[in-house]
Amino acid sequence: MEPQPARPPPERLLFRRLAVFAGSFTLEASEAVCADSSLAAEQIMGLLANLEDRSLVEAEAAPGQRRFRLHETLRQYAAAKLAEAGETARLGAGHLDYFSCLALAAAPHLTGASQAEWLDRLEAEHDNLRAALAFSQTAAACAEIGLQIAGGLARFWATRGHFKEGRHWARTLLAAADPPAATPARLAALRAAAILAYYQADYPEAGAFYEQALAAAQALDDRPAIAMITRGLGAVAHGQGDCATALRNYAASLALCREIGDRAGEATALANLGLAAWQHGDGATGRGHLETCLTLRQQLGDEVGIAYALHLLADIAWSEGRAVEAQSLNDESLAMRRRLGDKWGIAYSLDSLAVIAGRQRDGARARTLFAESLLLFNELGSQHGLSDTLEHLAGLLADEESYEPATKLIAAATALRETIAAAMPPNMQREHDQQLIHLRAQLSDERFRAAWLLGCALVTARAVGYALELTAL
Repeated sequence: MEPQPARPPPERLLFRRLAVFAGSFTLEASEAVCADSSLAAEQIMGLLANLEDRSLVEAEAAPGQRRFRLHETLRQYAAAKLAEAGETARLGAGHLDYFSCLALAAAPHLTGASQAEWLDRLEAEHDNLRAALAFSQTAAACAEIGLQIAGGLARFWATRGHFKEGRHWARTLLAAADPPAATPARLAALRAAAILAYYQADYPEAGAFYEQALAAAQALDDRPAIAMITRGLGAVAHGQGDCATALRNYAASLALCREIGDRAGEATALANLGLAAWQHGDGATGRGHLETCLTLRQQLGDEVGIAYALHLLADIAWSEGRAVEAQSLNDESLAMRRRLGDKWGIAYSLDSLAVIAGRQRDGARARTLFAESLLLFNELGSQHGLSDTLEHLAGLLADEESYEPATKLIAAATALRETIAAAMPPNMQREHDQQLIHLRAQLSDERFRAAWLLGCALVTARAVGYALELTAL
């Protein structure tokens, strides 16, 4: 009988296994992933302390929980030792299992009262979640788990502004799935891909993914998913100016949500209907839908949804001449969105507050708010948000008699909308048309045409840079 190789000391064993973590990790994660018959979970706390004393592991303070990490050079060395021991695949599978469970456990909490805590937890584990997604692509047996993670992270990616990254993972994992069967995991990933494409105003891709998701949801008879996807298809139509289809889908989603008792879905459908009603000239109906939506969101503890409803109610109040109410509601919405790290929401709240500041003749504050909004929308790749903010900044410049820069920005916003096939809602179209009439009256035909052509020629990055220069004046 051949002698068995000597077992490495527990510290060395743990050290090499910690290489499986990307970025930082918790004691709980290390116990779940690294322990086995040769290394007991109850040993790991003491071993981590020993490794920390020897500067092989760094401890870092984090809200609510202590975290640890290996310096990258040490992690690479430990990873080589892990590979030499033939443990890379086994530890990777354990890591994937642990973080897929985390993503699935988090998903239902991202619409409830503890959403801020779970959003922060997922942000802290984002590097590990990326590593788990990457590992899920290494074996066909893991592909379904990768789709589950992508579906579970959809609202996290959307709220924290990881649109581009989330779309990359969802697309990649969906493309790799073979055959593309209608499974709950694939349905969740299709919904994630659709939602994130919508946030970046990629309406053709969002619509295509929503259609695939609808077919999968119908095959699975998943009625909550059908309600959600129907709303999504309505939102895509809304963004492209097809109001009849949008309203029909919103109403169908609302009816189904009420039938199955989906209160979160009901609140979202009411928000959709409220926004559409107001944009098409029925502020009273819009406000009624949004107030009901707000009550539901408050009962559910969904701060992301509460902040959104407050923001829309603020915009309605502003359009109806109630400036103090609009300011108060927007301030409340912005504070909530900053606390949640909701970048897309923050950008829209800043834009609304900038419009108010500009009309109140506080140009300096308006410029500061517009600049922050533009930077966020640009970071997020939110083409629709950029076009709206460029248009609103043009209004400030026109009020200050900077007519040619205002014309350039409106032209840039118009060109950007044409690029993404986005339509202006009727209330904003009226303001747009009035603004153009005003600018044409202030400029000669030659100067207006020249400014318009220069604005249309600005690609997105140059348009944002030009706008930011104007906010710095």
